[in-house]
Amino acid sequence: MEVVVRRAWNVYAAVAMSVAAGLAAAPALAAAARLASGLGAPLAACLAAAVAAAVVAAHELLHLAWARRLGVGARLRFAPRLLALALDYDAMSPRQYASVALAPQLLTLALAASAALLNAAGLGVAASLALLGAAVNLVGGVPELVLSAYFRLAHPRARRLALLYDESGGIAGGVVEEPGRIVVYVF
Repeated sequence: MEVVVRRAWNVYAAVAMSVAAGLAAAPALAAAARLASGLGAPLAACLAAAVAAAVVAAHELLHLAWARRLGVGARLRFAPRLLALALDYDAMSPRQYASVALAPQLLTLALAASAALLNAAGLGVAASLALLGAAVNLVGGVPELVLSAYFRLAHPRARRLALLYDESGGIAGGVVEEPGRIVVYVF
């Protein structure tokens, strides 16, 4: 069996696209800040931080629940290097990976719809916080969506995908199993 080792430029591209998505979301974030400005800066900042933390936790829990629903082993952990929650997956098919990557975007849709309803009801501050949550979730999901699309295009015959972890628990790369060869991506 052939083993191919590649640099993980696709991951760097996904991170760059996430930064671009964050810049694209800036108008929505600015609108949310304007709506919440009546609260005063300290309270608005605390509420925004609480919403962002709750959205990140819900995002990872949706990944976990959906992966388990598909029969993929997954574990939630704290990644000290990233200072964030992270999800470790067992090997899965590309279709399962795409499905697990997309699952948290249901939260984006729910938060965006909530923001519209709350704004229509005259609850501007609550609407701005829901809009902030939707933006945080969408921007946070961009790398997963980009990587899912990349693996589908670059490895159409892939049977399984898996992540590689270093000794500190950080992601060190990934493995794609294809008929007759294994492709290893390293950072």
